[in-house]
Amino acid sequence: YNINMKVAVTSDLWTGLFDFEESVDLFIVCGNICPIWDKEAIIYNITKQAEWIEQELNPWLSKINTDNVLLLGGPNDFIAQHYGSNFSFYVNGNYIQDEPITFNRSVFYGMPWTPSHYIEPHDQCAFKSRSGELFKVALDSINNNSDILLTYVSPRTSLDENKNKDK
Repeated sequence: YNINMKVAVTSDLWTGLFDFEESVDLFIVCGNICPIWDKEAIIYNITKQAEWIEQELNPWLSKINTDNVLLLGGPNDFIAQHYGSNFSFYVNGNYIQDEPITFNRSVFYGMPWTPSHYIEPHDQCAFKSRSGELFKVALDSINNNSDILLTYVSPRTSLDENKNKDK
C-alpha cells in the first residue's frame, strides 16, 4: 500500500463551492454533491442538478489541483441515484455507487445509502433506505476486499443503534 497518499475529503458541496488550491493525489466528495430546488419535485431536481453540474460543478472540479476525483452520492443527489454508476458520464470524476474502485493499490468502496432513521419519514431524499433491514443489506453487500469505505453517514451509528440504547 502507498500510505503516503495526500487525500482531501469533503461533502455537502451544495452549500457552496470553495477555493481549494492544495495539490492532492485524490480529491473525494462524500455525498450531497448537488443542491436541491424542490423537495417534492424529484424530476425537476434531476433536471436542475444536470444543469448545475454542467455550469457550476464540472468547471469547479476542473480547477482542483489533482488528476483523481472520486464522488459518492448523498441525500440531495437525486441525479446520482437516477443514473447510478452511469453518473460518471456527467461529472468530471469517477462516481462510485455500491461498488469498489482501486486507486494507488487501495480499494475504495462507495455506499451512498442513508438509514431511514436519519431522515424524517415524509421527507423525500435520494438514497434513503426504506428500512433498517434494507440498510443492513446494503452494508452486507460491501466488498470484503475494500480498504476504505466511503459513506455519507457513519455506518457505525446505524449498526449500533440498538446496542447503544442505554449509552
